[in-house]
Amino acid sequence: MDAIGREAVAQTRAIARELRLLIRAGLSEEELSITLYHEILEAASVAIANPPANVMDFNEADFENAARAAHERWGNASPASLNLLLQFHGFRGE
Repeated sequence: MDAIGREAVAQTRAIARELRLLIRAGLSEEELSITLYHEILEAASVAIANPPANVMDFNEADFENAARAAHERWGNASPASLNLLLQFHGFRGE
């Protein structure tokens, strides 16, 4: 179960500078895309000591809403669109 009581479809672990995603099989292309946006944004937000101010107070529903908005804005998740998502929410490359 996820933090808002739904069946969890993914789990992400942040290990050093690496994110490891485990995603349930059988998701539609749209569900997979939204899940990727959600998991990457959430993991990036909790994996660093000082996340951008605009995600610092996000809860599970906020990550889900941001993921759905990203899917609508940029389409199916790709490396480029995941980078756009992070930049949009204030993450900057090192």
